Amino acid sequence: MPYRGRLGTNRKPIYLECVGQQVFFRPDGASLFLTDLLESGRLQREIEERARARSLPADERPYVLLLIRPSGIPLYYGVLRSLQDAPIDLGYEFVDEDWNLDFSDPGPSEIVADSTANGQRGTGRAWGGAERAGGVVPGGNGPVRGTSQGMQSGGKTSQPGAGGAAQSSTPAGGGTSGTLTLGQPLVARAPQPGAPRPVQSTEPKPVQEREPRPAPRPVVGGAAESAGEKGEGQGSTRSRPAGPTPVGGALQRDVPIMIECRAEGVVFWPEQVKVSLDELRQADNGLVARVKDAAERRQRAGLARPSLRVFIRPDGLRTYYRTAALLEPLQLRESTEMLRADTKIEALIP
Repeated sequence: MPYRGRLGTNRKPIYLECVGQQVFFRPDGASLFLTDLLESGRLQREIEERARARSLPADERPYVLLLIRPSGIPLYYGVLRSLQDAPIDLGYEFVDEDWNLDFSDPGPSEIVADSTANGQRGTGRAWGGAERAGGVVPGGNGPVRGTSQGMQSGGKTSQPGAGGAAQSSTPAGGGTSGTLTLGQPLVARAPQPGAPRPVQSTEPKPVQEREPRPAPRPVVGGAAESAGEKGEGQGSTRSRPAGPTPVGGALQRDVPIMIECRAEGVVFWPEQVKVSLDELRQADNGLVARVKDAAERRQRAGLARPSLRVFIRPDGLRTYYRTAALLEPLQLRESTEMLRADTKIEALIP
């Protein structure tokens, strides 16, 4: 799947597939776990080793194309964090969980046909969806540099609670099974994994909000709530959904419902009330009732729209998936943060 940019560049990417709790180098199949990504420089060294094997010119940066399955979204943010300061160019593509990927190179006739169909004879396009309108990074904090080489490194990656609109030219999240031949023209536009409809705006959002039936949007980092979220509770002019009647004539600052996902279960903060993973598998586990009660108490107090802040440990992904499914009917605004195993929650909460 050569990369063919508008300026005549032609680079074959290093494919990195994010699925479940592993990232796979394709097509060779070598894999790393989330814990490996937390090891300083591990992923960068693996990429640079493959770049050297291709005998790239000394002045050419390695180009990595991230293939993101719905189950690999949390891992995707771990990859961004691991490579945020690396001299590596990144592109991304969302793909369905059950799609088979073909990594064969397109022939010259396919390249010419694609250029002609797009009215760009001789200029080509970013194969495999590496090129994006506006150069917006999913979950990022705004446009990145350039639009002809996918997502360029050198800028800062996602910050906790800061969101950007993602665009994809591949079906994602839940569609019919099939085979995606990387390197062939990708025509259909589709939403991000699990989203109910295509994203309409490329303007960055201060907070990722959960519309009915979206996929959870994990965020890397440990900072407190974003400035955009604070502004919403302090008289921001940005439009927002109808909320509770203000107390004393003004909305109070929102205090999110905070939970931590560990291997053994969920912990509510700051109360430190625990719900085990075994309890989560039971119909009457108390998790939904506790979160719903906390949301109603915030509404009665005149707070801004109740929100949920989820901290995910490296070994807590299974707990997170179970928790997200249980809480989805509540349709709370949600932000998620991937943590290191040794991160202290007390340092992250207000």
